[in-house]
Amino acid sequence: MRYRNVLFFFKVFLFFSCLPAEKDIAEIHLVDDLRLAQLPDSSYLIRVSSIFIDQGKIYLADPELNNVVVLDENGVFVQNIGQLGRGPGELLWPGQLYSKNDTLFVFSGGKNAIDIFSNSQFVRTIPFSDVNGMYSGGRFFVDSGKVFISMVDLNGSISVIPVNNINQNLSFGQFI
Repeated sequence: MRYRNVLFFFKVFLFFSCLPAEKDIAEIHLVDDLRLAQLPDSSYLIRVSSIFIDQGKIYLADPELNNVVVLDENGVFVQNIGQLGRGPGELLWPGQLYSKNDTLFVFSGGKNAIDIFSNSQFVRTIPFSDVNGMYSGGRFFVDSGKVFISMVDLNGSISVIPVNNINQNLSFGQFI
């Protein structure tokens, strides 16, 4: 009886899988919207981990090149921000980007910090080593002078860290 049920379902499956397919398959034509072939220094982007568009600028974080490539709205190279390193203005595995009013926030995963640039000039670093918790997921956003960071502490809380005073971080939520 058991094998009869299995054989029945196999026959039904075989019957439906052998039905003719629809012949009217829609054809899709893709059109280049923006193509970036090569940067001015003859290098290429290797691995873009984050893209942010703000005020006619396109920001591309490349953790392999350890910098942020800035393009105009037509894809024309404007400049590089940052370089490999752990010091001021240097990036190590840049990830998520956020830009507002010519201020660029770059998560630097190898430094476990957010580096801040204003008008392409380095301003400061917000290190996560000073915050009680563990950064996870590479997500943050900035609003009203505060950086909201996906940071999990021992209670599973999300941290809210003011840009001007990282010691005043607030946490909310917890694991269930």
